[in-house]
Amino acid sequence: PSMDLRDQLIEYVFYPVDDSEIERLDVETISKFFVPVSAFKVSSASALLVDGDASRAAITAVMNSSSRALLDWSRTAFDRVRKMIYDPRSRVPFHLIARALTETREDNAFLAVYRCIEQLFPLPKMQDLSTELGFNGPAIHLAALLEQHLGWRRREEDAICSLFEVLPAELCERFASSLGLPTVGENLFRRVSSRIYELRNRCVHFRPLHATAGSRLDWISWLPAAELLLEVVEKLYEVHAGALGSANGETAKSHSCNSLIVAQA
Repeated sequence: PSMDLRDQLIEYVFYPVDDSEIERLDVETISKFFVPVSAFKVSSASALLVDGDASRAAITAVMNSSSRALLDWSRTAFDRVRKMIYDPRSRVPFHLIARALTETREDNAFLAVYRCIEQLFPLPKMQDLSTELGFNGPAIHLAALLEQHLGWRRREEDAICSLFEVLPAELCERFASSLGLPTVGENLFRRVSSRIYELRNRCVHFRPLHATAGSRLDWISWLPAAELLLEVVEKLYEVHAGALGSANGETAKSHSCNSLIVAQA
């Protein structure tokens, strides 16, 4: 007796068959059982490959795929990321941005973006020390030497506060408003940076107090906070570009931004 479509699929597609009895089905018959696939080809001259890895290209694939990111990132956030990945001078750790865009939980996305800021923690102090010592290399190299030989590391809460001092006041005010903090008064940068550090700790560490109703952070809109933090990342990496050095130890050159080819499989 002839088999119906379900039996044919079980017999010929999802289970191995004897090589001597291969039977074929039309692609149209089985294609509806599989998720569509998009293939992306990147030009070797593209700015997406300036770092020597695939992180920038992977981000572009995520933002251009039909399924897009798993969280509801805004168009503004995507435009910000797109601007950064096509800037060959940018030293943003794009593997962390790629992780943020592919996270399924908003708090994890926030944490991935926060980790971009962590990489800048020693720079304000190291820039001052570089000037004192007459050190001509990137400040991040001096920080690595001090940690390697002396075990020196910057205290996180002080470090993030120091970084936020160079941010536009308007950005800090928007961040304060989104976190339920006063937007006027002294020490706005410290209030905002301290709250962000607290949120980071809630993502990473658990204490019994966190389980009580009054201490839960269910009211936090994690994705909007992550998008504001993405804006902070953009600003800070622009400010500290010189302290990080250039990509691959050379002066990065401009590349074409129109080299992505998308083919629907």
